[in-house]
Amino acid sequence: MKTIKFTGNESIAEACDKLYPESLLKIENAAIFRDDSGKVVEFKGLKKSCSILRSDGVEIGSVGPDYFLEQPLEVLQNTFGVFLESGEVMLEQGIVSHHGARMSVTGRVKGTEIDVVSGDTISAQIRISTSFDGSLSNTTSFNGKRWICGNEIEFVTIKDAAGYKLQKIGISKANNAFKLKHSKNFKDRRNAAMGYLIKVKAIFNESVDLYKQLAKQSMTDNEQRIYFEDVFKNNSKTESDELNSKIEQKIQYVINIRDTTREQELLPMHNTRWEAYNSVTNYLTHHYGKTADTRHAAITYGRNVNVSQNALLKLM
Repeated sequence: MKTIKFTGNESIAEACDKLYPESLLKIENAAIFRDDSGKVVEFKGLKKSCSILRSDGVEIGSVGPDYFLEQPLEVLQNTFGVFLESGEVMLEQGIVSHHGARMSVTGRVKGTEIDVVSGDTISAQIRISTSFDGSLSNTTSFNGKRWICGNEIEFVTIKDAAGYKLQKIGISKANNAFKLKHSKNFKDRRNAAMGYLIKVKAIFNESVDLYKQLAKQSMTDNEQRIYFEDVFKNNSKTESDELNSKIEQKIQYVINIRDTTREQELLPMHNTRWEAYNSVTNYLTHHYGKTADTRHAAITYGRNVNVSQNALLKLM
């Protein structure tokens, strides 16, 4: 997995050059044969499949002959470019994983930098996620980022906490995601993007008010342990001695994260609901899984998005 930190001043083309120094190519009706060093030595025609390769010969996927491949620059121009051109979003980070088959780019929504407690700043971010091998569709999602540790945190509204869905205001609750329709008319796409940004800012502001409440609500170590058990045990649909043992290890891991983090973070948030939630998000953002690819996939478009959302709702 390759992670690029942007300065915030890059154009879409400059960001794409940093993420993909190799362009993607589609080889029609071909199977790949390599020598012992891994170098491509032969393409053999097939009737039912073709391979997607980078310009350096690395294969990133196999798809049907009718598959339409968008290049990274095209995807970024048609999605993130709209937000960037609005002047409301600045590029922050890009991640390329699975040998180039998957890409996600995040940007901070300007003017959303707010302290939950003094020195604990969070901000809203927009993320574009996609794949070039057909495994994922182009998806735009939003969440928050905690500056002190880089944890990704979910948004929640008062209505949401009461059992309503974000669909009430036109955004799917699933992964806080929405689709930005492709349109040749840039003005239409820009207006759609600006409409979503207005909703994102409204949800973010309401979420911050709830975060501040959590930061004022005490939660003992024992209460936090019960909460961690509730978060991870309820996330599992099956039960066995082996599974319970793994969940217990996960809970202890989160407790260790919390105890270690207390030595580095702000005293006002110790033994609060806000601390408990951020112990979970710290685990999901920085420690989950065996590889960085696995962790990124789970928190970006996998099951851990729901774990984080449910963890927050359990504290409401």
